[in-house]
Amino acid sequence: MMTSTLYTEHGAQRIAVANIIPPQAPDQIAVESGLASGHGWCAVRRESFESESVEHVHVIGDACIADAMPKSASAAVSQAHQCARAIVASLEEKDLPAAEFESVCYSLLAPRNALSIHGRFRLLDGQIREAASDARADHPSGADEAKLAAAWYAQIVADSFGA
Repeated sequence: MMTSTLYTEHGAQRIAVANIIPPQAPDQIAVESGLASGHGWCAVRRESFESESVEHVHVIGDACIADAMPKSASAAVSQAHQCARAIVASLEEKDLPAAEFESVCYSLLAPRNALSIHGRFRLLDGQIREAASDARADHPSGADEAKLAAAWYAQIVADSFGA
């Protein structure tokens, strides 16, 4: 018998629709390997994404502490690029490159209509902070945003899987 009841740690909740999101935390491997700190997230050196706990191990994306950066695919890609540049600089015994990041999240409203949120981030005083954004004089139309979203998706798939 269906009762439209969701049972949580806060008791029974009457619902019409529920979107269940599991607890957000790094995978168990991060805990078992000593990468995750007491609160579960992985502390990293922001300029290289090298673990503060385990030397020569780098952590990007949702598992790491990246301060003001959102936990999004585009933010993780930006972190990966900085991480790779830092690893190359280390191997070549050169100075680390300046840490600058970006993130974009697209929301499709309809097949040919979208909107987006863009963010730029910099390393300031040891923290990743959002940089002042340039006011875009000409905001793309919803149709243009949908094209940009499709192009971003195609590019991230190609970069990730070589497709």
